[in-house]
Amino acid sequence: MRTALLPLVILTLATVACGRPEPGLEQRAQRLESQIICPVCPGETLDQSQVQVARDMKVVIRERLNAGESEEEIRQYFVDRYGTRILAQPPTSGISLAVWLVPPVGFAAAAIGLYLVVREMRRRRQPAGTGLSGASEAGLGPYLKKVDEEMSGERDDSA
Repeated sequence: MRTALLPLVILTLATVACGRPEPGLEQRAQRLESQIICPVCPGETLDQSQVQVARDMKVVIRERLNAGESEEEIRQYFVDRYGTRILAQPPTSGISLAVWLVPPVGFAAAAIGLYLVVREMRRRRQPAGTGLSGASEAGLGPYLKKVDEEMSGERDDSA
């Protein structure tokens, strides 16, 4: 009886030992799920999405990790099938490099432009209380004289 029971115990222990994923496997799967966008739900990663496609992709990730593939190989598998739009974080090479460079460069250019505009506006602004320049006042002489006459009441009303 003992000899018949021993292979059964060994087989049971082997099945249990093989059935358990290694401790880091689940963490690696979750990390990949947070780096891949669901193709059906834009803006949601696989770990956030509850649609069937996302569940299927999660199964594929775990199967490939169990088969010994690296995270990069699995990521590349999904990129080959869906394109780089599937990645939550765009690659930092090639044309995708623009995604990383345009915002800070654009912000810096806008800040420099704003500084130059404000500086030019300050230069052109006349100091307070300067009034008219001598040339402007000379051309206005007859008009100012007429205003003074009207204000003082010396104007002849018969004209």
